[in-house]
Amino acid sequence: MKVLVVDFDGNSRKAMVESLLYLGFEGAEVFEAVDASQAKQHMTEHPDTDLMMLDFNLPKINGYDYLVGLRLTPEHVETPLVVMVTCEDSMGSMLSALAAGANEYIMKPFDHEIVVGKLEMIGALPKRERNKEHICH
Repeated sequence: MKVLVVDFDGNSRKAMVESLLYLGFEGAEVFEAVDASQAKQHMTEHPDTDLMMLDFNLPKINGYDYLVGLRLTPEHVETPLVVMVTCEDSMGSMLSALAAGANEYIMKPFDHEIVVGKLEMIGALPKRERNKEHICH
């Protein structure tokens, strides 16, 4: 599996990479990009990328515009799975990202459980058995 984390902020990028490794993506090739230009270059070199964690607020070309262009490319209409990661909390931003081709949306700051839930929802991570409490009557 190939994963691309695109975020201008080094701390956010590192936190996402750490979350992915914590969740069991150790065997995956995890790549990083700081902007849309690097993401585009990566996708040219690695068109078989399976998952992209894409920040909405990138310099020059924002994540939304990059995603629109990516989804217009015939080989990337459905792949990679894209999770938009952002501090944009308006419903309009979420809906526009999903309409542009994002498979899911994560708000910053995030924790491992949020990432798990979103990746499970889109099928990028097998669903884990949750601890269930049994109540005796």
